[in-house]
Amino acid sequence: ISNKLKATTTKGVVIAIYNQNELIGFTSLNTDLFFNEYMNMSYLHIKKEYRGKGIGKKMFHLISLEALKSGAKKMYISANPAYETIQFYLKTGSVLTKKINKELHDLEPVDIHLEYTLNYSEILYRLTNQEFKEFPLVNASAINKVASRLYRYLPKDNKTFIDVCECFIKERKYGYFSVATLWMKRRKSIITESNIERFETFLYTYCDGWARIDQFCYRVLNPMTNTFPFMYEYLLKWSKSDNKDVRRASLVSMIISSQGQSLLYDYDKMIYLVEYLKHDTDFH
Repeated sequence: ISNKLKATTTKGVVIAIYNQNELIGFTSLNTDLFFNEYMNMSYLHIKKEYRGKGIGKKMFHLISLEALKSGAKKMYISANPAYETIQFYLKTGSVLTKKINKELHDLEPVDIHLEYTLNYSEILYRLTNQEFKEFPLVNASAINKVASRLYRYLPKDNKTFIDVCECFIKERKYGYFSVATLWMKRRKSIITESNIERFETFLYTYCDGWARIDQFCYRVLNPMTNTFPFMYEYLLKWSKSDNKDVRRASLVSMIISSQGQSLLYDYDKMIYLVEYLKHDTDFH
């Protein structure tokens, strides 16, 4: 297999998983594009004694991200016809392909040919779910570790990056919102005037309750408020909202949120909103 792997991946990617010095699994991707959208996942193998632990799924999703980064829209899979193998791929979301690659078919005529449609949000969501399963509790420590581990796999394009974050932010499972806002805090390049309307939509649509409001303010809206003078007009608007959580955001967006961020804001502007909201029926 090693000679075949080397021959088929002269232009591609190989991911290997080790237990200390023991190679327990590997997967490979040939990055030659065919049918204008497919790349072939040439191998995925896990040693028998390590199967059933989620390692294969994790490798599948990691190699899927490599296919996306390399410009593919779909991943092609020529799979051993064993029942367990086909069930594994079906559980990943793969389906039988309608476009058979004749060259690959002739190499392995008995294989079952499948395809997997590549989507950043779906793949990263599945990876995050797998990562959380490695921790006994989804607490602050686990959230920070998962966010840090997966950050390098996020798309470089900021629009796609924000799309992925929105997929997580609107998720009601504990931890996903926090992971996304940690990613947004780290990606400094999204703090732009062109993104405020989108961030405001997140505020109105997905941020309910003190925990979500405060996280979103500390990690996203605070840097915006500190960077752009026009943000005060948004704070004024939010302070008059019928939504108590949005009103809270108008205040929390002006609070220094971490040692790494120095938020220097005009005192008169701050105190104006404090005075305006100090008799609010909701305690902020």
